[in-house]
Amino acid sequence: GPGGGGTGMGRLDRAILEAAADIRCDVCHALAREVFMQSSEATRGGVQDVTEESIFARSHRQCQGQVPPLLHRYSVVPRPGADADAARAKFVLGERDGQTTLTNFEASSFKKACTAVVQEVDDTLAERTYVAVKERWGGDAKSLGRK
Repeated sequence: GPGGGGTGMGRLDRAILEAAADIRCDVCHALAREVFMQSSEATRGGVQDVTEESIFARSHRQCQGQVPPLLHRYSVVPRPGADADAARAKFVLGERDGQTTLTNFEASSFKKACTAVVQEVDDTLAERTYVAVKERWGGDAKSLGRK
């Protein structure tokens, strides 16, 4: 085939894709929370005007780098009881306990999920976060830097 030799997708790649699909919803919630908190801090501290563009940039940053920022707080963990119920997701996003080291599997599946979420919901996420920040910290839209 066009993809080069042999068996196609390796077992690890398939596992990463499955885990990424499993945690997508969790990643979306975590991302929305994180971006809202960061945007609120920036606005409340008077550090900067919040625009949909700045929110979009923040959400993108959460997926980037060797260790994506969100993975300092969260880890990709097997869902308790996942073996017993094959129909449900095998992985979930859990709190990082500070004891476990980040695995390549975790980083890869998180980045895949995060990137997919950002591409899928970026406009909605930016818009809703913008509105939520605006409602929370008041002021008219103009003073918050809406173009």
